[in-house]
Amino acid sequence: MSILFKSLLLLLLAKAGATTDECSNATLITLIQGSDPFVEDGSTSQASQVPQEDSAMSCNVISSSTRGVWYMLEGDDRCYTALTLGSAFDTVLAVYKTSIGCEALSCLAENDDSANTEDLTSEVSFAATTGEDYYILVAGYSNSTGQYVITVKVRCFDEWNVCLIIFYLTPLLHCIRERIARRLRLTTSAVIRHSSTLFHLWTIVRFRRTMNQSKRAAQ
Repeated sequence: MSILFKSLLLLLLAKAGATTDECSNATLITLIQGSDPFVEDGSTSQASQVPQEDSAMSCNVISSSTRGVWYMLEGDDRCYTALTLGSAFDTVLAVYKTSIGCEALSCLAENDDSANTEDLTSEVSFAATTGEDYYILVAGYSNSTGQYVITVKVRCFDEWNVCLIIFYLTPLLHCIRERIARRLRLTTSAVIRHSSTLFHLWTIVRFRRTMNQSKRAAQ
């Protein structure tokens, strides 16, 4: 389903009196590259309760009597942060992913109190993969309700990116260590322990070899 079609559908639902306190009527968030964060304020006081059998219960911060408001974004291989800084009550955030709609939500991330603030608001970060839809539920701790502010922004470089870099570089580093170990007839563990010294020795050897080659060429 295209972003344009979803936007038109949400607009028609809004005109028909539909509210975003149900997953199927979630507010669509679209952040283009370099755009400002998405910011919206609202209230959970009149929101519907999450049904007992709903898959939203897969997140521990959500219970059957939780009242919340839903938001949604399409995966685009970027990292996102959602936070409720500025809200007037003790919030919780739950993020779900799905490829087949609201009937099969899988809890991806959740938070009660953010470690970055002292005002009982919430913050979650997650990677949104292309082909998946991501739903964000804004609710209250212990079924409390009130006025909230939600901000959703793109994270350019965060812990997720660092994890990806380490994931892809680790096999390369292991290969380099194995080659050094074979060349110097050492164990891999010895290479790891003395990597700094070995690097300097390798640099000296390469420098001397280059100098010898230059001398031969000059002759």
